[in-house]
Amino acid sequence: MAVQAADACKWKPSNFNISVDRLLLQATETHKRMHQEPSNLPDTAVSTSMDTAYMLGLPIEVLCMVLKQLLVLDLVRASHVCKRWRRVLMDNPTLWSKLDCSFLASSRSKLRISNQMLEWLARRSRQTLQLLIVPECSRLTATSLAPFRSYRLAGLSTIVLTNNSKISGSTLVDLARSAPNLASLTLDTMRQLDSLSLRILLIRCIHLKELYITNCTAVTSSAFTHLEKMQCSLVKLGLAGCSISDSVIEYLAGFWCQSLIAIDLSRCRLLTRHTLLHLALFKRLESVKIDSLNLSLPKNLSIQDSFLIFAEGCSSLSTLSMRDCPELTSQCILYILQLCDSLSTLHIPGSAQINDQVLLFMIMDGVCDRIVDLNISQCPRLTSSALLPFASKLGHIKRFIASSCPGITDNIVQAVLSASKALEYLDISLCPNVRGSGLHEGIQAYLNNHPSSKSSGLMLNVSSNPQIRVETITYLKNVLGEANVASHIG
Repeated sequence: MAVQAADACKWKPSNFNISVDRLLLQATETHKRMHQEPSNLPDTAVSTSMDTAYMLGLPIEVLCMVLKQLLVLDLVRASHVCKRWRRVLMDNPTLWSKLDCSFLASSRSKLRISNQMLEWLARRSRQTLQLLIVPECSRLTATSLAPFRSYRLAGLSTIVLTNNSKISGSTLVDLARSAPNLASLTLDTMRQLDSLSLRILLIRCIHLKELYITNCTAVTSSAFTHLEKMQCSLVKLGLAGCSISDSVIEYLAGFWCQSLIAIDLSRCRLLTRHTLLHLALFKRLESVKIDSLNLSLPKNLSIQDSFLIFAEGCSSLSTLSMRDCPELTSQCILYILQLCDSLSTLHIPGSAQINDQVLLFMIMDGVCDRIVDLNISQCPRLTSSALLPFASKLGHIKRFIASSCPGITDNIVQAVLSASKALEYLDISLCPNVRGSGLHEGIQAYLNNHPSSKSSGLMLNVSSNPQIRVETITYLKNVLGEANVASHIG
């Protein structure tokens, strides 16, 4: 007990955040109940020193269960609490099996990611590593991941690397060789990832299910040639911001047409209408993101025909995002709505040609009942005459974004808030015809639909609407909470 008391003096609650404090205190109470008869339980007013003594004296099994719930940053902090905790942490590599270093990149963290830090973490986790997330850090070098390659990482299933420009493609290939069961690989803004390295990864990672290659400008269409030996069956693929052509999508359909359910081709500037034809080959697609798709080419294929073929082939589609596609027409979206019965998420901001015909069809065909996420920002041809009856039918919508939409008025805002029973986020920023009167009555109707909670949790963005009075903004913040209302006047 003297040792526990001595160690207790070293424990500083300020070293832990609130969630960790609560977790440790719960473990302490559990330990008390395990070692005392119910009749002998102490009063609720137990001294802090006693709590600390119990906490530091937890059985190793209970302590490991607690420590396993902590983030990497908290594990590092916990290793400095006392010698006993440090010994437990150093001797149990399974406690370090999930290395999410994102919190170490925070400006509030005194610890910083470095080669030495990664080497230290690699020694802690050893062969038990299951997840590795390394965010952006200017101090990392080409050899930063070398310590992990020293072990056979049979349990490593997920790797996420973000904006670490000094880590080369060959380094990633070597790491993948040590992780034969890799299932999910995310490489975001990795400028030294080349096409040859990506092709080797696709061939060697036979258990790969999810691949996200984002803003890797050195990756071109050549990465997806000569893949005859590829054995992986991808379920989710992201190639946003890569320099790939239409032929890549057609080629990949020969491998994954029966397995792929989600694809992200946003900001792939070389893709044209032909991509829509090739996507139709993937019969199980449920989620498609093709933001900024060049719908002006080729001229010998009409945009309506390409969308008709796409909708017929991808009839299981539930999510479609086509941001910033000014050539997108109402007829294109009507084909999607008519043939994709499961569509519940639709993002078409920046579609200057979309008109009321789309909204009226959604009303008459009952599409409104299944829409849960809708973005119609910057669609100037949508008018209030169609938006009002449409808004009153959105009973299940969770996210509704209509910023910079001149057709949005107070009556429409009130209709959305009154109709929806599940609304979580409403964005009506930069809407010149919203004056604020509909917000008062709409919010009251929304709260009446949620009588079980005084604070609904609804997040509201009314930024850059100077026509809304300060009194209205104050009312919204009082009712919904200041953190839930964005009201910057720009």
